[in-house]
Amino acid sequence: MEKLRIHLEDGFKQVTHFTLKEIFKKVIRYDDRYFQYDEIEDENVELLEQENQFEDYD
Repeated sequence: MEKLRIHLEDGFKQVTHFTLKEIFKKVIRYDDRYFQYDEIEDENVELLEQENQFEDYD
């Protein structure tokens, strides 16, 4: 564990403002894409549910 801590400390020293900015941009892009696909999937499920609804005839 001690060697891991040394490597982490060295790695964190190399992180710059630019590095963080680029990582956040990528995360936001993936997050937006996920929610777009999720919204499309929700719409498809709603359409399928509507197609499979039958009126109740008493």
